[in-house]
Amino acid sequence: MNENQIEFEQLLEKYTSGTASPEEVTLLNSLYNQLAEQLPSAASSQNLDQVENRVWKALHVQQPTVHYLPVLRYAAAILLIIGLGFMIRFALIHDKDIHTKTVFNDVAPGGNKAILTLGNGQKIVLNAHSNGAVATITGGGSITNNSAAGVVSYYQQSSSKAEGKLHEESKSMNTISTPAGGQYRLVLADGTRIFLNATSSISFPDRFTGSSRNVTLVGEGYFEVAKNPKQPFHVQVKDQQITVTGTHFNVSAYPADTVKTTLAEGSVTLLQPSTGKRQPLLPNQQAALLSSGFTIRHVKIKQEIAWIDGLFVFRHTPLKQAMQQIERWYNIEVDYSNLPDVPLDAELTRSLTLNRIIEILDTNADLKFKLIKNGRRLVYIGK
Repeated sequence: MNENQIEFEQLLEKYTSGTASPEEVTLLNSLYNQLAEQLPSAASSQNLDQVENRVWKALHVQQPTVHYLPVLRYAAAILLIIGLGFMIRFALIHDKDIHTKTVFNDVAPGGNKAILTLGNGQKIVLNAHSNGAVATITGGGSITNNSAAGVVSYYQQSSSKAEGKLHEESKSMNTISTPAGGQYRLVLADGTRIFLNATSSISFPDRFTGSSRNVTLVGEGYFEVAKNPKQPFHVQVKDQQITVTGTHFNVSAYPADTVKTTLAEGSVTLLQPSTGKRQPLLPNQQAALLSSGFTIRHVKIKQEIAWIDGLFVFRHTPLKQAMQQIERWYNIEVDYSNLPDVPLDAELTRSLTLNRIIEILDTNADLKFKLIKNGRRLVYIGK
């Protein structure tokens, strides 16, 4: 057994015990591909598929319920015995063309990733930046970053009224953007906290001046607005504006989706500028903006904001909506063409690898998916 095989087995044990880091999962894939290249170029891709199916069927025995999230402990032993070794022996016996495929093709979950674009156009990759100050604020103050915790904070020095006028003239707009598979938290100069979900962006000034506090959101964000009745907080999203003085609420405003605003505590008022319609919200209410205006329904807050606690919570959620969340978090492409119109009930941690999500959907919801195109495309293959 060569060094690559030994390292492969060690990483595989960590992977199947649920202790492998994203970097180790990537290395596991790389080692597997190296070992697979040593196979004779003489077995058929169809035969290799049959082997993969046998390996994964072995893994699917006695799957845990959806609430038991750790990976099966005995999976490593099964794979070490019948996985790689059997595939090599199988390839030695069969005499056809092979197109190597990766059984262990997996996708790590998302994490703290974001880019901060300053008013002068400078871009800072927050997750790659060391902790501490990353920039200064014109007129006094600083921007600090904690990449491990995924938090960037704005600190404004107190100033006199005269300085305040200078600040108003020189303030600049900043933008934080998260990619697919990214999330980040932001503390604004007024103390407002914002949780930014994957594939989202928020634009804001480095300090708030004047009679209101204004930000613009694309995607999804959870807001904990610092109270200041004299300076209302406005969130601008597509086709509407949300006004609060101090409250906790979630806004989902992805470009292709219906804008949904969910209130956790306090009060908010929604405005549709095109019609002038206003809609107040109470705690545990969610407003959706349709062509006919706002529709209101009562919701369970913990389900709607589960993502900020690192969870997917689906309660009779249309499968397409659930897969959109998974698509954004794992930075993959989902093929929706054959997706059934069925509801999904599941509670999953967002720290699971994508293959683990696929296994749970298969076992507990009888929904079968397969990763193709080097693990970047997820296809529904039936029940």
